[in-house]
Amino acid sequence: MALTPCGMKTTQRAILAEIGRSEPTTVGKLAEALVMDAGALAHTLKPLERDGRVTVAVDPDDQRNRLIALTRQGRQKLAETDALWANAQRGFEAAFGRAGSESLREALRFLTSDDFAAAFENGRSKPVRRIQSRSLEPEPDTGNGQCSGSDIGHEECAASDG
Repeated sequence: MALTPCGMKTTQRAILAEIGRSEPTTVGKLAEALVMDAGALAHTLKPLERDGRVTVAVDPDDQRNRLIALTRQGRQKLAETDALWANAQRGFEAAFGRAGSESLREALRFLTSDDFAAAFENGRSKPVRRIQSRSLEPEPDTGNGQCSGSDIGHEECAASDG
């Protein structure tokens, strides 16, 4: 809704912004940066390419890869969305509150971090603190075998009912 006046979706803006930060880039690197499936990203890139906002070309160094870059029109459209996006962010912060907004951003940064991915893949046994604690580090093990209020969703605590 925030970008309706310029005819773009927020996903398209996010893609243009990320390409602008790291161009030229490959589909794989862009998908990783956006935490998207490469196939879904390739599908989402098609209208941007059709509308002349990005170019997709074969990587001369590795024919298996496609290089994505912004066109002049893509840069102009991204610049056009900047004021709309900033206005939407201000509205969100006004409605959600500054502290809540920052906590949410902090949680989202952690969820897209290598630390979270490693913890998730390794099946980390220590629960991650809740957002309200302002820290997203693993809680120290108290060694008492009891679950704390921040252990919500942790399977050992769910089994013991804390």
